[in-house]
Amino acid sequence: MDLFIVLIFIVGALVLAAVINSISTQNRIKRFIVKLKKNFGKLERKEYDPEKYTSYRGYFIRHLDDEGFIVDDITWNDAEGETLYTSINKSYSSCGDEYLYYRLRHIDIDTSKEERDRFIYQTDSLILDEVNRIKLQLNLATLGKTGRHSVFEYISLLSKVKRVPLILFYIVWIVYALIIASFFYNVTLGVCLTIVWMIVCVFIYLSHKKSVENYITSFEYIVRTIITAEKIAGLKVPYFDKECEELLKQRKELKGVKTSYLSFIKQSNRAGITDMMSGMTAIINCFFLIDIFFFYKMLKYVCEKEDAYDKIFEILGKIETQISVANLKASFENTCVPSFSDENVIKGVDMIHPLVNNCVANSFENKKGMLITGSNASGKSTFLRSVLVNALLSETVYVACAKEFSLRPSLLFSSMSLSDS
Repeated sequence: MDLFIVLIFIVGALVLAAVINSISTQNRIKRFIVKLKKNFGKLERKEYDPEKYTSYRGYFIRHLDDEGFIVDDITWNDAEGETLYTSINKSYSSCGDEYLYYRLRHIDIDTSKEERDRFIYQTDSLILDEVNRIKLQLNLATLGKTGRHSVFEYISLLSKVKRVPLILFYIVWIVYALIIASFFYNVTLGVCLTIVWMIVCVFIYLSHKKSVENYITSFEYIVRTIITAEKIAGLKVPYFDKECEELLKQRKELKGVKTSYLSFIKQSNRAGITDMMSGMTAIINCFFLIDIFFFYKMLKYVCEKEDAYDKIFEILGKIETQISVANLKASFENTCVPSFSDENVIKGVDMIHPLVNNCVANSFENKKGMLITGSNASGKSTFLRSVLVNALLSETVYVACAKEFSLRPSLLFSSMSLSDS
């Protein structure tokens, strides 16, 4: 009878915890939606944080050999690229963080007009379609971020991880089954064996966990990415129909990575919407080695299907990048879709620098070259940076902070803020 009361108490406590967790999650979601609505169409200059530098460069580094032109470090620094990136960025996932950085530093002058028009149409649709925009942001916020390092840093090292035979884990569980059977013979013996075997399992767990902990974290993010891809495809946003179709196609390529594994490989609450059950999961993993088992089970499969994951990451990143660009366009009264021509000319009408508060608009047209003169602190460098930044935004995300902006598709180079050696 006493045991029955204890069991009822435990079940009641778990149900209460689940109810509290559900209510808390719903309240967080509601507050988050209010925040998304309130902050959309607001751009503020955010200074670059060097500590986060490595976390959002992973996709960019992985794709350095892509076709197209990579904006060099000197030009990027002249444009205050890191500050520009952090100020524009409205991403809640690492996919958005990393793809936006890649997009701003990668110019594909051979992009077709059809591709440009589709990107612009999708971005403009996100400005008008608040319902689907918020649904997308909620899912991407649940995906969250990887932390200080890119998931691609870990994936690139996975092939070097020493494999452990899966039979080791089956032996662990068989021993647990035998120990349970021993309770029918002698309860005291069963308790003693359980304690001893749990200590052994903790030792095994800690010895393996130390060498694969960061990789388990990357697997957690890989599985979360796949779940997010499934959910976003399920939203059936009409102007992302091709992207949703491609997400489902690549998901089939990664069918060996089971989303059911996620509840056991959670390492921390880096998602925008957290989970109170992760502590209980950690205890189960410690005694039964489940997360490490799933790690070794998926290791070979993820290494072989790396390109499929890369494609899913790219699509999710592109969608969230377009949300950031939509926010940029909604932040200013005068933004425009740049026009591209074969003429050797660059022209701006009422052009401003997006990171300068109360910026004075300038108009210009340059066909052969331009000499800019003026006293110190009169705005010469700001004007040049305004041209550079708008040219960069025009060629990468197809938006300019001006009433009109036109240029010839070009490879961008600048040399403004060099330090003497």
